[in-house]
Amino acid sequence: MLSIYHSDISDLSSRAHDGTFHATLGAVSRIKPPLENESSAFHAFVQMQSATLSLIKGLFRGSDIWTLSPDWDLSQPQGSEAFSKMSKEMLDLIEVRDARFIDIIQPTRAAVGADWLDDLRNDRLVRQWVHVVHRWRVPYQKEICGRRYWHLVQTRTPLFECERFRRPDVSHWGEDLIHVQQVLVTLLHGSWSEGLYNASFREVDFSELINSTLFVLKMKTKHAVAVEWYIQNIVEDFRKYLPRITESYGYLEPTLDQVQAAWEAKLIDIKHWVESYGGTALDFMEDCIWMFSREGDMTS
Repeated sequence: MLSIYHSDISDLSSRAHDGTFHATLGAVSRIKPPLENESSAFHAFVQMQSATLSLIKGLFRGSDIWTLSPDWDLSQPQGSEAFSKMSKEMLDLIEVRDARFIDIIQPTRAAVGADWLDDLRNDRLVRQWVHVVHRWRVPYQKEICGRRYWHLVQTRTPLFECERFRRPDVSHWGEDLIHVQQVLVTLLHGSWSEGLYNASFREVDFSELINSTLFVLKMKTKHAVAVEWYIQNIVEDFRKYLPRITESYGYLEPTLDQVQAAWEAKLIDIKHWVESYGGTALDFMEDCIWMFSREGDMTS
């Protein structure tokens, strides 16, 4: 595949809709990642994915792109804590691969429309999008925020336009549910912060944020530990802005009080859970990742 990537681009352009060429790209997308994230095989795997995605981006536009295979596997490595054990070269390579994937998928959604996200034919690609965002946002690590392509996984990802993402349920997401719930919390963090700030001087419709919050707070406490930083900041925003909203309008929608109480209750549960564990939050998260990979515990 790498040799194809380095071929004359004019020759490849003429084959953009060739069936054999599509079959080749589809075969590449179905290759599964090696188990060891620091192995030479994994390095070559990510390099191959990155080169292929760059090729796709150069050859196809808009709705043409994902008529290709939906079988991409961008699930590895899992969680931002994995980056601390990686070489700079490997980290840079993963960042470029992930950025190329999002650079393709976001314009594709924009060209086709928001319904693209809810179309079940694109479900596997949406799942890979979740894995990419999860990798860079969960758990929160300050040093990652300054990286070159961080903007691609910031708050305003169009993932929130997808109804089954906003209201995650194990019956649909299965083994991906935990990642979906955790990524949803990271996006709700930014959305609540912006919404509460805006509500201090104009009317804001919080209905969708409230509904998503009620869904995501069903997550098990041990899975919420990884997004404690985001929940803590959501709680702080509620404490900061609800008094301002009350002062501006002379009243407060009771539902907002209830949502604040729900976030605070989850935060308390997290702190109690970590205390009962007897280690640090990072120790607990690492053990959860290990148990998760061994047991596949996906109950909501």
